Amino acid sequence: MLHQARYFCWSQKSNKPDPHVCLQLAMWTMAAAGSAHLQHMRESLYKRARTKLEALDNDIETANAASLQAAQAWLLVTHYEFRYMGYRRAWLTAGRAFRIIQLAKLHEVDRLNDVEVTLSLPDLWTEAEEKRRTYWLAYCLDRFLNITYEWSLSLNEEALYTYLPASEADFQHGRPAVTTLLYDAMEESGTKMLPTFAETIVLTTLCWHSVTFHRVTPDTDTSPNPSSVFWKRHSRLYQMVQQRLMLLSLPASAPELHDPMRLFTNMLANSAVIWFHNIIEAVQIDINEQMLLVPLYSAYEIVTLAKPLSHSDCGSVSEDNQKRLEELKKALRVLQGGNNLATKYLELLESDGSQKLCNVSPLGGSILDETEQPFFLDILNFF
Repeated sequence: MLHQARYFCWSQKSNKPDPHVCLQLAMWTMAAAGSAHLQHMRESLYKRARTKLEALDNDIETANAASLQAAQAWLLVTHYEFRYMGYRRAWLTAGRAFRIIQLAKLHEVDRLNDVEVTLSLPDLWTEAEEKRRTYWLAYCLDRFLNITYEWSLSLNEEALYTYLPASEADFQHGRPAVTTLLYDAMEESGTKMLPTFAETIVLTTLCWHSVTFHRVTPDTDTSPNPSSVFWKRHSRLYQMVQQRLMLLSLPASAPELHDPMRLFTNMLANSAVIWFHNIIEAVQIDINEQMLLVPLYSAYEIVTLAKPLSHSDCGSVSEDNQKRLEELKKALRVLQGGNNLATKYLELLESDGSQKLCNVSPLGGSILDETEQPFFLDILNFF
């Protein structure tokens, strides 16, 4: 969400507005958290950043308390707390960021701005793009944090009029680019691949729509009858997910996956397939062995994609289930030093729950082209 050149420009100044100081402290906190040599500094930097942010509330009626930089700083602090502290604390902190984003009307950046004028002025476009990215980061965070517990959202879609993010290269180089609205991108699934951040937003939205539709659909309408509203809706959502997965799919050794955002997006697309399968299981629809293979193939794809995180060889992946699990555990051990979630998933994988995956027969090639394909399982719950 941050434009590097703009950030480095103002961060060098000695006299900065308070929200900028908050953002810089939050950035330092994340930098220390991501460094093996600066771990001893991260907690003190975090406390300074949070204290400074809370002090903005003393001047709540000014623009400082509801500035873009304040929202960005709160989002970074949320990320830090989600990694190193409790889920509830991080969720309450996220609420601070969401309220600022609503006050700043970042959900309608492109309704408030003249798009043609913005596209003609690189500096103006870059500023608008940073606002878009801040909103969309919060939008995804809102859904990621709520999807497991099916809580209600803070950032809804009703009045949304902010274009999807442009590519990272266009953003960082200040090259104005035309993007599209969320629902237009969803309806065009399968026609072209979006920038990775935009793909993440579309996939997250599709998963959330499956949750909300399942929640409000009467139990009597959740049968697998092709004419039922539930089945038609979920079939359409699943088709969109499958189309996006086929566009994104790459071998694990592909150089494009060196981009961490592309790697994450590919993992998310596979986890979406698992998630939809879980929805079908939740409504107690019989699933045959062939249908079960689809989410398992996606699960194995996620394990394969996780291999580079452990710095292991990506050239060949064993078809042995137990070995795949060991590869995933190795990746999680590398990550757990700076991520409580990695520790949680590692503990789960080392429990008896992993036996279900190990007892399934190995897969022979991709089955993504089969005509009968199911739905999902939450990647968090799978791990």
